[in-house]
Amino acid sequence: RAEVDDRDEKIGFKIREGETMKVPVMLIVGGKEQENAQVTVRRRHTEGQQVVSVGDLATDLLDEIVRRA
Repeated sequence: RAEVDDRDEKIGFKIREGETMKVPVMLIVGGKEQENAQVTVRRRHTEGQQVVSVGDLATDLLDEIVRRA
């Protein structure tokens, strides 16, 4: 499942809200990420975040799905 939060709120507010809702994976796409065709990935069970290209993200998510199946 995936949802897009396109409300007119600040990014920090949306991130905090996602954390309190215990969203397992959040993908953050702002102006910098759009310019570089990247996405910031925040996972619930890990510290910090990582910036990856869109292609690498797709590969990583598919690998994770295969490992779980």
